Amino acid sequence: MPKTEAKKKGLKLPHQLVILFIIAALATLATYIVPAGVYDSIEMDGRKVIDAASFHYIDQTPVGPWTALLALPGGFVKNAGIIAMITFIAGAMQVINATKCIDASVGKLVQKYKSNLYVIVPLLVGLFTILGAIGINTPIIAFVPLALLLGQNLGGDGLVGVGIALFGMISGLAGGAFCTSSTAVAQELVGLDVFTGWPLRVAASVVLWILSSVVLILYMRRLRKDPAKSILHGVEGVITQVEAEEAPALTGRRIAALATFVAGFVFLVYGATNGWGTYDAIPAIFMVTAVICGLICGFSIDKIVKEFIAGAKTMSTAGIIIAFATGINTSSPPAASSTPSSTPWPASSPTAPPSWRPWACTPATCSSTWFSAPPPPRPAR
Repeated sequence: MPKTEAKKKGLKLPHQLVILFIIAALATLATYIVPAGVYDSIEMDGRKVIDAASFHYIDQTPVGPWTALLALPGGFVKNAGIIAMITFIAGAMQVINATKCIDASVGKLVQKYKSNLYVIVPLLVGLFTILGAIGINTPIIAFVPLALLLGQNLGGDGLVGVGIALFGMISGLAGGAFCTSSTAVAQELVGLDVFTGWPLRVAASVVLWILSSVVLILYMRRLRKDPAKSILHGVEGVITQVEAEEAPALTGRRIAALATFVAGFVFLVYGATNGWGTYDAIPAIFMVTAVICGLICGFSIDKIVKEFIAGAKTMSTAGIIIAFATGINTSSPPAASSTPSSTPWPASSPTAPPSWRPWACTPATCSSTWFSAPPPPRPAR
């Protein structure tokens, strides 16, 4: 009888959407158990803030299961702009990555400055920090084979190459100065102006960039003196797996595409710091930049569209998570302020949603039964 090894059963986390469903159920249940209370909001220096000493209890308004379920897809309606933004930007970045202009520029930098650690390491880490600061995280995985080869060419090991890409990405993402998929989404959800506080975020990324560069330089100096001090010493097959990989050539087309990408980034920073629309202007900058980069590199319109769709698909799960998280928040009775919050639609607007929809309801209209009461008359148009 053949021997079979018993599979070890480890703790497996459920999918993010399953976790959100559980949170939604707990939040709905909490509306029946947790006493309801609010803080009053006051005007201070032209901004609405919470008065910490104003907490008081209000009548409990439990949310029914049916109302809670309706609120989940309702999150798509409320945050359609955010979901569209991250989808369009992901598609645009896929087109830019397909041109290999960034890969080629990295390879050229290594070829020119690989003998000077104090120049090449900060340059490479800085490049990935900039990419991280504008929210390019998952696509950086495509640079890992190239990064491993870079580590070898610089006289280091595989850890050096991965560290250049990973440390740089984390330095940029940690500050997230112009990251649309995290900073912009989070600030929009809490009612802040998008990219508020970007100078401090840039400063944080710069500090992390400097620290990352110093750590990598010190580690590489140690390896150049004694390769046996590598953390990966004795590990077989780390570098040899990518020896055949070569950086793409930095052709004239790719130089032009890279210049276009840099110009697009400059426009992005200018627009983000001057109040350009997060849901239209900024995604449009990415789209125009991507199309121009693709055309410069000889892509057909069909190829640009296919790459764009491939990149946009990567944001499908993120879009659903944003929608469901918003639905959980909007399905619960308001507890942050006793002052009614404004809605994006005036009551008299032709596009105003019916007041009986759960993501637009108030404690007076939300029902605690399985099915909501008959909807009140719609606002006059």
